[in-house]
Amino acid sequence: MANYIVLFATIFLSALANVLLKKGSFVLKNASMLPKSIKEIFEFVILIFQDIYVWGGLFCFGLAFILWVWLLSKMQLNIFYPIALSSQIVLIGVASRFLFKEPLSLLQLVGISTIILGVFLLAKIS
Repeated sequence: MANYIVLFATIFLSALANVLLKKGSFVLKNASMLPKSIKEIFEFVILIFQDIYVWGGLFCFGLAFILWVWLLSKMQLNIFYPIALSSQIVLIGVASRFLFKEPLSLLQLVGISTIILGVFLLAKIS
């Protein structure tokens, strides 16, 4: 049971990290293309790392990484990896819809429903 609590914490932290990085990427919306010179690359990196959301995303990814490595020693990879990845897809899809007003088509909703069913089946097997 403790393994699943850590698994769900890892899933949540990874999804949260992606959402925070998306929010942090808004500082780049005025950048029309990738930097070309060393000076532009340096300014680009500084701009990214000045954003608190980027730091929050990196922190969440760091915590998720630590938990992930611990899980590798405790659970079957062929069970927890599909559960983690597919659950993140669902969480990020829903969060993107509500936080960033990104559209979710009917086909995407059917896919999310299928993923949820698959996660349930994988969890039952283990």
